[in-house]
Amino acid sequence: MAPDGKKDASMGINAFLSTGIVVLALIFSASFFYYMNMAREISVASTKIYGAYLPLTEALDKVDEQKEHLWRLLGETVLAASGAQSSQDMQKSFARLRQTPPPGTTAQRQRWEDAVSSLERIAVLLAQAHDLEMEISSPVLESQKPPLPGGQSAAERTAYVAGRLASVRQALNSALADFTTALAGFGTRNPLADEMHGQLRRTATLAHDFENKLLLGFLFLGAGMMMLYGILRLQVARPLRGIMAYLDQLGTGVKKLLLPSSRIVEIRNIASALDNLSTYLSKATLQSKILVSEHDRFQKMSLVDGLTGVRNRRSFDDSLRGLWRSARESQTPLALIMLDVDKFKIYNDSYGHQAGDECLKHVAAAMTRAARSTDICARYGGEEFALLLPGADAHTARAVAHRVHHEIEREQLPHPSSPVNGFVTVSLGVASLMPGKDMGNDGKLLVRNADAALYDAKSAGRNRTHVYGEEMACTPAAVPA
Repeated sequence: MAPDGKKDASMGINAFLSTGIVVLALIFSASFFYYMNMAREISVASTKIYGAYLPLTEALDKVDEQKEHLWRLLGETVLAASGAQSSQDMQKSFARLRQTPPPGTTAQRQRWEDAVSSLERIAVLLAQAHDLEMEISSPVLESQKPPLPGGQSAAERTAYVAGRLASVRQALNSALADFTTALAGFGTRNPLADEMHGQLRRTATLAHDFENKLLLGFLFLGAGMMMLYGILRLQVARPLRGIMAYLDQLGTGVKKLLLPSSRIVEIRNIASALDNLSTYLSKATLQSKILVSEHDRFQKMSLVDGLTGVRNRRSFDDSLRGLWRSARESQTPLALIMLDVDKFKIYNDSYGHQAGDECLKHVAAAMTRAARSTDICARYGGEEFALLLPGADAHTARAVAHRVHHEIEREQLPHPSSPVNGFVTVSLGVASLMPGKDMGNDGKLLVRNADAALYDAKSAGRNRTHVYGEEMACTPAAVPA
């Protein structure tokens, strides 16, 4: 959880890559269906346009075919009129035209009928013109010539035939004009129509090719995305996980894993830097252990009395403050025993300072043996010692003080110059308090009470224990035999 109580939204490299590939796959799928649908619509639209324009071009081709047929029939008619083709063949051609009218609108079919009728008129007029020309140019027996009205002469007959030929030719010209007018009604084929037809066909083909190529492109793109995901997972995600595992083991100080390898230069540089850091940390850890050991040694030296091996005055003051606060919070008693070696100056003067030091060592050892496991023994200063008893009332503290006397007696340290006894003795002052809120935070009151009790014990003749605040509490210790 984050410090502000909000849920941490971070994720691992695998989850990050998986999320990224899922997002890309969704975008890829949406793009694929969108563009494939667009390409399909373009392809279908192009096919429909091409399919709609195809009948128009077919109709234009049919019209061109029919016009060619009409021109060919016109040529056949001319040949038939000139005798190069029989009139029966020409009539068969006319019959075929009548049976297969062209497609198109009603106006186009009407123009077709007009063209065919004009062609038939041309055929009849050409035949008449041919007969009249033959009559003028070929000599014919008078008996075979048709009679002229009013008994006209040969010259008059020739002029009459020539007049008829002129009127036939005039009618022929009129029929040819009607024929060409009917053909012109079909319209002239526009060259752009063929070009449009080709463009539409190419467009439809390109649309189909675009759809297929787009599908192939998306397949390659999807394969590329999957390949990229595999490369990132293999060359980025896996090395990063290995680096994180390596960092975790660096925190524990146990090197079991090796740094991962990668083809990416930056990751390789990071791995190399971590390897150097691991070597540096190993050396730093070793030096740190040495420093911790030295620190512990110096810390112990700063809290332990160098002569007796028990705690020094500084450690005693710190322990007193801590135990006093704890006793005030838990409302339990805290006891203190103050010890003073009787006539120690005379002992030093008699045996020397080295013997005095050995005497203090024995006193500290005896006091430590008499103390409980939770008690704290310290050298208060000179030949004075202090014993802190957490949770002890006056009765318990008195019992511990008697054990201290007993242990000192067991040491049997000679002190013939002492006016109290022939062996080293001690005086003890005992005090026990239940810390209150108005008693301060440092426990000095407890020290003053114990020190006052010690003073009373020394004033009463030494080699005894005095409990602060108790009447008749000065009790002489047992005198050794």
